Amino acid sequence: MIDETVEKIVKTVFVFLLFCISALIVCLLGMIIFGWWCPSDKEAKVAVEKYAEIKLTDDYTLDAMEYESSEHNSKFIISYIGTNEDTGKKKEIIRKKVSYSEIEEVLSCDKTKKQLEKEAESNK
Repeated sequence: MIDETVEKIVKTVFVFLLFCISALIVCLLGMIIFGWWCPSDKEAKVAVEKYAEIKLTDDYTLDAMEYESSEHNSKFIISYIGTNEDTGKKKEIIRKKVSYSEIEEVLSCDKTKKQLEKEAESNK
């Protein structure tokens, strides 16, 4: 009697674990195939524009930019042109391949840099 009950509990737990593992696999495949973790078109556009501005540094102003996205906004080919207001010199980046994770890293580093600069300024 007790053995049958334990056996039923073990089978139930085993089936439940198989179900959970299957659901996890489906979610992971969905993320890979359908890009569930990738940014929306609007988020991607904002991130790419900020990325270009950061890469141009404060010396240049972004004049024109275009990008192509692929793989559900996880990879980009970016082209942009910036001009130095003082010298008139142009900086051109044409068809640079960048992943969204690289863009996020640059944005994150810039955010950290600005926070540290603000903190350093307030400590003076």
